[in-house]
Amino acid sequence: DLMRQLTERARSHFAFVSVGAQDASRAARDFLDAFVDAACAAGVDRIRLADTVGLLNPLQAKRLVARVAARARGPTIGFHAHNDLGMATANTIAALIGGAGSIDVTVNGLGERAGNASLDEVVMAVRTTLGLDSGVDPHCLTLLGQLVADASRRPIPAAKPVTGTASFLHESGIHCAALEKDRNSFELIHPADVGQATPEFVVGKHSGTWALMAVLGRHGIHLERSVAGQLLDRIRKCARHDKRALTADEVLVLARELISRLQFRPAPKPALHL
Repeated sequence: DLMRQLTERARSHFAFVSVGAQDASRAARDFLDAFVDAACAAGVDRIRLADTVGLLNPLQAKRLVARVAARARGPTIGFHAHNDLGMATANTIAALIGGAGSIDVTVNGLGERAGNASLDEVVMAVRTTLGLDSGVDPHCLTLLGQLVADASRRPIPAAKPVTGTASFLHESGIHCAALEKDRNSFELIHPADVGQATPEFVVGKHSGTWALMAVLGRHGIHLERSVAGQLLDRIRKCARHDKRALTADEVLVLARELISRLQFRPAPKPALHL
């Protein structure tokens, strides 16, 4: 009766009425069923299921949504995920597969505690794993994420999927060689898809000569493979010593030093035959 009264009151002010099942992931099944039945009888437009403490895994999220969707004839089923165990995006995709017609996301995954499902991750996961168009222009995701990061004073972690600055970096020699021929070989999505510029290959202890020659070529330096191999030995030693990859400027300095030494190396003296 209370559900009906509140729905009627909400309906007098709004065209769309949504009710939220707080902590639905921990609610007793009988209690949640009664809640859903009451919401349907009251004529709500949406029932939103919340994994308030982020305890679900994707299989559980799919089952929960599918069960409620089968019981609720009429209202859209929504899903609200929390990221306490790092599964908010996965649970959101699972909820869609289970029959959810509405999902909650936030820019950069901002939210209580560990946050909520991240807009950019969900948009790209829906696109690549479900083949669906979310209606969000993915080319704006990086710009939007940075705008919110600046406003919230919560920087985007470098390794964050989709919009992190390191999310499209490659160092492995095998990866870089393949990427030079076909970006699809080791990239599910491309930087330009989400509004990022394609970064240079990372040059460090895992790099190969192909990646090194590609990086140098973009700066107008073209080396023979044997010379690039000599330079790569020096780069790997520096990377191991400093425990990090080298910057592009550092690589260029080492390359010019090697070129200079090779150019001014004295010619070998001819052998004397007595």
